[in-house]
Amino acid sequence: MTETTKQKNAINAAIDLFHRRYVLRILWELRADSFTFRELQQACNDISPSTLNLRLGDLRAANLVTHASGAGYALSDQGQELLLAAAPVLDWAVDWHSSSGKPRRKATVKAKARSGRSTPQKKKRPAR
Repeated sequence: MTETTKQKNAINAAIDLFHRRYVLRILWELRADSFTFRELQQACNDISPSTLNLRLGDLRAANLVTHASGAGYALSDQGQELLLAAAPVLDWAVDWHSSSGKPRRKATVKAKARSGRSTPQKKKRPAR
């Protein structure tokens, strides 16, 4: 296997893991401290227990998160290395977000209601 193929396989595996819902959020919440399952669930805006359990299993299988009875979940050494490697992206994100690069948020239904704009209605499908 060539070096390019190894790199491609490695980045594709990482992207696949990071693309899963809540994975990056869980890693972010564990950046400075360990959490019990319930504490981590609350820190992640009350993620469902089944989803959190699934993602923690993914992260433990990837050796990014560890679990110690009584101490809760924490980043492994590889998880800490990942955050160090991602530090330049965090620096970039802060600069980007404070500049004109902020993404425009979609107007919420409440905001549209306050502004008097109507929200488009879904078309009903005819019964078959």
